[in-house]
Amino acid sequence: MTTKLTLGTLRKTTGIPLISAEVEKPGAGKSYKALEKECESKTHREMREYGADYFQRLGYRIFPEAVGIEGVFTFADFLAVRPGRVVFVECLTDKNLKKEVLARKQGLQRFGELCFVVVGGHGCKWAPDEHRIPRVANQLSHSTDVLQFFYGNWQNKWEKRIEKLTPFPTICFNVPAGGRPSVSAMFDFRKTTSDTSLQFVATPYVVEGLTTFVTELAFRAAWLVHEKSRLKTSPRWGFGAGRPKVFKDESNRTVLSVRIVNEQVKITTAGKHGMKVLGRILAQLPSFGIDVRYDKAEYGAAIAKLSARPGNVRVQRVEIIDSSFYAPDAIVLVLVHFFANNPTRVGDFRKHLPGCVSCSVGYWLKRGVQLRVLQRTDETARTLNDRNFIATQKGLDCISQIRVKPLIRKSRVLLPR
Repeated sequence: MTTKLTLGTLRKTTGIPLISAEVEKPGAGKSYKALEKECESKTHREMREYGADYFQRLGYRIFPEAVGIEGVFTFADFLAVRPGRVVFVECLTDKNLKKEVLARKQGLQRFGELCFVVVGGHGCKWAPDEHRIPRVANQLSHSTDVLQFFYGNWQNKWEKRIEKLTPFPTICFNVPAGGRPSVSAMFDFRKTTSDTSLQFVATPYVVEGLTTFVTELAFRAAWLVHEKSRLKTSPRWGFGAGRPKVFKDESNRTVLSVRIVNEQVKITTAGKHGMKVLGRILAQLPSFGIDVRYDKAEYGAAIAKLSARPGNVRVQRVEIIDSSFYAPDAIVLVLVHFFANNPTRVGDFRKHLPGCVSCSVGYWLKRGVQLRVLQRTDETARTLNDRNFIATQKGLDCISQIRVKPLIRKSRVLLPR
């Protein structure tokens, strides 16, 4: 049977000079606890209750009353304790998310960890939500653990819950007080590619949560590639079983892919370019509150090995149709302008398409056939690049009024010798 936490017990076990909110506020004639109870909103009360329940599910013991430190003129809403860890938890509604309030609360960090709970909205994913998390809360989540409380909507039967705003909150991981979650990067060299495995060093307190954090790590890595490089990719961002996120260069060669395998994030890179993009990922991941450990000498060896590949590419200028057209119309324009509407392989004409169309050309070809602006002229080719297409009369009519010359732009691409 678990004994109830008391302030006296906490003072002895933690060595922190804790004080209760039952002390009287000077000049008010009432205790801080009584004053809080008089003006506390329903939302704030539910944030405390659901926040305490969230920490209990992580294995923390809860002191459910407001608690402060002698000489520090502020209180946290409750205290969460584990062996070697003391977390002050403060719930803040939007009107109290002010810099001066946050600065006062952050004074508690000298004596333990600090976690904030903010209002996230109603949390119903299929209903529009006008609530927006204040900018100061998003900025705070980069340096301090921040959770968000969803108060429910009639469409999801008023489901209330707590979720993380900080991508990798330290409160969820088995790390020392003041530490951060970390992942290790292991490199596996092949002839022309390198596989990098990212695996969490410290496990979450709740084992079932590992899948959530691995998915979050894969998403963050893929988003960094999207933001920090000029590689193109499809608009789909899910990470299902056997569904990697693939990034290609302008010549439609795969440079990097991100996938999830056995609770690890696998990043496959090709060539020196892929390893440089990987370097940006490893350098930027700490900005999400997670440390990355890897052997820099091993990483340097991978770059040297993949850079030693024979020079089998040359630079050539290829004309590309402007990306403002509807994709099937752009394909028709390419077939007519560059190939006189003769039966043409997909692999030959897709290099003239803008990147946003080329990376999803299979889908747009099916759409063009459905709209009867494109027609496939062979039935034997199995691979997409070997299939042949022409524009139909309907497709020709659709583009008959378009002037092609001014709508072509130049772009550098890499082609094999």
